[in-house]
Amino acid sequence: MYEMNEIMTLIFGCIGLLILVFFLKKRFVPRFTFLLAAYCSVLASNFFTVAEGFLLYDIFNMLEHLAYLASGIFVLAGIIQYRRKPA
Repeated sequence: MYEMNEIMTLIFGCIGLLILVFFLKKRFVPRFTFLLAAYCSVLASNFFTVAEGFLLYDIFNMLEHLAYLASGIFVLAGIIQYRRKPA
């Protein structure tokens, strides 16, 4: 039996992405491209976690961890970009 909490995490992540995109379009939150990419990378890792339970375990497991790595790189790039902006 597959873990239902991983599927729920994916569903809530997709809902969170829709809310984030809505807030970005309404300009309620500042637009940070790298941080949005980091969120999408975490969401992709959640998708890969669910997919590995159904097929091609080794490939989706590697993609999951690569997505986590990409998320960390995007967060670091976002922090560097934010710190370099003039005050």
